[in-house]
Amino acid sequence: MDEPGEKAGPKVERLSPAIPLPLHWLCMVVGALVWVLPGLRGREAWDLSSYFVLSIPLMSAVAAVAAYRAPARSWRWPLWLIAGQAAAAIVFHGGGNLLPLGLIVFFVLGLPLFVAAAIAGRIALRKAR
Repeated sequence: MDEPGEKAGPKVERLSPAIPLPLHWLCMVVGALVWVLPGLRGREAWDLSSYFVLSIPLMSAVAAVAAYRAPARSWRWPLWLIAGQAAAAIVFHGGGNLLPLGLIVFFVLGLPLFVAAAIAGRIALRKAR
């Protein structure tokens, strides 16, 4: 314990307070680019096999790096990646009446991102002990 009255337990996110904002932007930009770049051909990203072969592993790696750098609440990093994709989808393809279903699909397809972030966050917390 460093200060009187501080609870005992693992130290959580004692990294620089400037880290989270750039990580939020990184996740948003990567999520948007993953959606926009395949869409340059006029199709939605998840219509292409490269979304599943390249984009989801890339986003999982970004979520893991972000969670390792800022392990507290590691679930937030996949949310920012999904938010970037959703924002890009709405801007480039419009909301439409299937928007709620599309958001659900984003979360289902984002499950590997949550798993990668959770594992990296736990590793970072164990290393910090």
